[in-house]
Amino acid sequence: MLRGTGKGGKSLVGAVKVHYSKTRPLNEESAGYVSAIVQQYCTETMPDDGEAYAPYCFVIDLGSMRVYPGVKSTVQRMKDVEAECRNIAGLWPTIKENE
Repeated sequence: MLRGTGKGGKSLVGAVKVHYSKTRPLNEESAGYVSAIVQQYCTETMPDDGEAYAPYCFVIDLGSMRVYPGVKSTVQRMKDVEAECRNIAGLWPTIKENE
């Protein structure tokens, strides 16, 4: 978790996501989705601590040795994430063990 102070003394919060996979590196697009989710997480879990701040919500991909900055545009990304979660929830009952 990251905390800081912005203009006018505004409290800012964020979190860093570390991605450990060596075989599935992130790209700009996927890291952008992760950053958006991290910002949403901060907004929902730390509302009294400050405003989620995009530059504090970055992603470190250890496998590719890259750091992806936090994204400012999150609305459409979160709509995409919610749609995919609905798809997964719809498919979940059809998944059988050992498939």
